[in-house]
Amino acid sequence: MEDSKLKPEEMAFFMQSNASCDNPQLGDLMGAYLCDALPTDKRAAFEAHLEGCIACWTDVANWENLGMAAKEQRRGQTGEVNQAKSFKAGR
Repeated sequence: MEDSKLKPEEMAFFMQSNASCDNPQLGDLMGAYLCDALPTDKRAAFEAHLEGCIACWTDVANWENLGMAAKEQRRGQTGEVNQAKSFKAGR
């Protein structure tokens, strides 16, 4: 799942879906998949599962979006801290 970018209306459709995973054992691999910690064979099986499971695909997209938002927030906080330090140093 290299490109999980969706148009807002497509994301809204998936977010409103009440679909559930038909193979919870593969769904349990999600954390390892998101951390890129699955062996090649299990990764391939999970990605094949994602192609047909809206519930897991949506969960992966949500977790990826949350991770990106957290990175952006950290970057912003780091920038604020660095700006404050440079301001204090300039006094």
